[in-house]
Amino acid sequence: MKLMRQEKRLLSTLACLITILVIIAPMVLLRTAQAAGDKELVVHTWGGRVLESQQHAFFEPFKRETGIKIVPVTAAGELWGKVAAQVKSGNIEWDIVWPDNIGQVGAAAQKGLIQELDFDIITDTKDLVPGAVTKYGVGLEIVDFIYGYNHKVFPGDKHPKSWADFYDPKKFPGLRGTHNWGTPVLHFISALLADGVPPDELVPIDWDRAFKVLDRVKSDLIFYNSGDKAMQLMIDEEAVMCFTTDARTKTSILLGAPVSPQWNQGITYINYHCVVKGAPHREAAMRFINFTCRPEQQAIWTNYMSATCVNPRSLEYIHPTFMKDQVTYPENWEKRVDLYTEKTVEWFTEHNDEINERFNEWVSK
Repeated sequence: MKLMRQEKRLLSTLACLITILVIIAPMVLLRTAQAAGDKELVVHTWGGRVLESQQHAFFEPFKRETGIKIVPVTAAGELWGKVAAQVKSGNIEWDIVWPDNIGQVGAAAQKGLIQELDFDIITDTKDLVPGAVTKYGVGLEIVDFIYGYNHKVFPGDKHPKSWADFYDPKKFPGLRGTHNWGTPVLHFISALLADGVPPDELVPIDWDRAFKVLDRVKSDLIFYNSGDKAMQLMIDEEAVMCFTTDARTKTSILLGAPVSPQWNQGITYINYHCVVKGAPHREAAMRFINFTCRPEQQAIWTNYMSATCVNPRSLEYIHPTFMKDQVTYPENWEKRVDLYTEKTVEWFTEHNDEINERFNEWVSK
């Protein structure tokens, strides 16, 4: 009788152990899978030379230090559509996205497409320029949208000197290159600056006034959908001017384009790294973003991309001859127009979809 009671207790204990294992085993397996998954990180890129520069400055050094492999995915104009589809389905494939500006960051946050960053992991931000650190994004580079002009076509002092000249095909005839991928607000802002609108009165956008200026050059525009194609327009001399970033302009010059940069009224903003809502490798994503804040890594990025980064200490690692070609060089900095200010950022965020729709409609007409 005593033996039967012991057998019953043993069976009961075994049953409890089995129940516990049934509950715990999936949790252990999930934790193991997550740990294994953190050996890989899926990062959005704009492709081309940008991707090459990311590989040298961030992807390969990060893997050497952490063992985490970076898997790049290229997306341009369809970026947010792809992210939205992943979040809606719950099948999150990407970890980090790289929006073009704080307006896109704000709009994505409002739609629940990106998550708040973990500043217990992202700790190396104290040296970054003002505005580079936000709740949902940490900046990488300061983008300056300018235009390069062909100095063979417009030699000496006869070259275009402002946005008013860019949008004056009678005074400065010829094809103009301009982008049709992300940040269409730049077209409206440059058009308003060309029409004499002061930088502190750019919003709300006067749509009629902006489109009137844009219409002046519509038949002279060549739209490109990648930075590499923008450079090719300048190198092949297919366009007499090209509206693109300072980095693309400078790189095209290094590659032999007969082009000079027009720094006057350059439209500047910061681009950011963000983490997709529900990213499968959240901790690794935060570690990677922290890694990109290092000045020595940002200097490598500048050397490859000719782009100014958000950590001023990165200039300590750059050759002195490149200083005057950086956005933060005093002479260039004074000429710029800051796109996102306390006055404009909220308006741009609230009207992000309208800006895209209006521009796409205008292009398709």
